[in-house]
Amino acid sequence: MKHVPTLLYSAAMIILLAACNLPGGVPTLSESPAPGDPEEEITLTAELLTTSESLETAEIDSTEPTTEPQIPPIEPPGELEAATQRIVPGESFDVQYIHMIDPEHGWAIGGSERRSDSVLRTEDGGSSWQEVSPPQEFNNEVPLMAVGNFLDANTGWALYFPVGDSQPGKLQALRVWQTDDGGKFWRASAPSQVEFIGASFAPASIQFADREHGWILARYGGSGMHRYPVYLLSSRDGGGSWQILEDPYEGLYLQSCPKSGMDWHPDGIGVVTISYCPFDSAEIHISLNAGQSWESIRLPLPENEAERLGSTSCEAHSPIVFAEDDIVVASECPIWSDEPQSIHLLYTSTDQGASWDIHEYPGGALQYVGGDVIMALGREIFHSDDRGRTWSSVKQVSWDGQFSFVDPLHGWAVARDDDEIALVRTVDGGASWQLIEPQLSP
Repeated sequence: MKHVPTLLYSAAMIILLAACNLPGGVPTLSESPAPGDPEEEITLTAELLTTSESLETAEIDSTEPTTEPQIPPIEPPGELEAATQRIVPGESFDVQYIHMIDPEHGWAIGGSERRSDSVLRTEDGGSSWQEVSPPQEFNNEVPLMAVGNFLDANTGWALYFPVGDSQPGKLQALRVWQTDDGGKFWRASAPSQVEFIGASFAPASIQFADREHGWILARYGGSGMHRYPVYLLSSRDGGGSWQILEDPYEGLYLQSCPKSGMDWHPDGIGVVTISYCPFDSAEIHISLNAGQSWESIRLPLPENEAERLGSTSCEAHSPIVFAEDDIVVASECPIWSDEPQSIHLLYTSTDQGASWDIHEYPGGALQYVGGDVIMALGREIFHSDDRGRTWSSVKQVSWDGQFSFVDPLHGWAVARDDDEIALVRTVDGGASWQLIEPQLSP
C-alpha cells in the first residue's frame, strides 16, 4: 500500500473539509411504544467500551532519496490447525454475538470475563456450547476481540482485531481464519498489510455471499470533519487470500461519514449504508462489480414528508440485497420538536437504485428470515410477510437485542439492558421469550 506524503494528504483533507456542510449533532431517539403486553423483565449483564482516537498518518522523510519500496513476497495461506480452548472448563461465559443456522445448529462469539475472543458452536438450540476457537496468537498487552460470519453448520470465518487503539500509521497483518468442519480445524489466510482492522468502538464487518466470495469492511473512528476511513477487502477463494479494494490514502470511495451496514449478493452487487451525515436525506453506496467501484445515491424523501424532513439528517441502515435488481434499505429521520420523534422509511428498488418505492415502517433493524418475511427488530418487534409493505406488531420488550431468526418462528437474541446481558430464545416469532443459561460442553 502506498502512502501519500503528509503535506499532500493534509491539502487533500482541507479540500475535502471545505466541501462539507456544517456538522449537525443528532441525539439518540427512543422509539414509540408498540401496543401489546409489556415484556417480563429479564436480568441481564454487559459492558461496553467507548474509546476513540484520531487517525494519524505515517510521516515520510522527504529529504531522503526516493527509492522503490521493497515488496515482501506473498505468503500462502497457513496450514490446518486444531481449534483451541480459551474458556477454562467450569468457568462461566457470556454469549456476545449469536448466528443460528437452523433451530438446532448455530455459532456464537463470546467468552469469560466479558470477553469476545472465543468462537462457540451449538447443536441443541443454544442450551449447550462447544468452544471451537481458532488458534489465534494472543499478546497479553493487546487484548483482541473477534467478529465472524457463518454460512452453514460447518462453514465459518473469524477475524480478530485489537480492542483498543490499533495505532494507525503502523502496518499490521490482517488474517482471516476459515473452517469447513464445524470449527475442529482452522486455516489462516495469507496476511494483508493494513494500518487498522477495527476496534471495539468501530468493529470490522465480514460477510461471505457464498463459499468463495467474501468482503471485509475494516472501519476506524473519525479523522476529521465527516471523514471516517475504511479498508475494503475482498476474497474470491473462500478467504484464503484478500485483495485491498479501498484504503484510506488512495481510495476513491467509502471514506466519508460513518458506515452503518453492508450486504452482498453472490452476483457481485453490494450495498453499504451511511449513518448520520449532514445531508437532507439518507445516503447509500452501491457497487455492481464486487466492490471495484461505487456509486453514491441519496435516498429521496417522500413527497408528503419532504417539507417536514427537509432540514433533518437521515440515517440509512439494514441493507438487504436479494438480487442485482432487488434491494431493500431502511432509513431513520429525526424530527426536531418539543417531543423528539423519528420517521422510519423503508426503500425498495428493482432497478439498482435508479428509482425507489417508499413506505413508512415501525422502525428497528431489518432482518430477512425467508420467503417474503422481514422482521423489524428493536425494543418493539414487528413482522411483515410482504417484504415490508405492511407490518404487524408482535411484542414490546424491555431490552436491546442482537437478533438471529432462522425462520418466521424460531429466533434468538443476545439481550442487553445497561450492564446486564442474557441469551434468550423464541419459538413463536417473538411473541414470547425464554431465558437460556448456556453451558460449556467438553
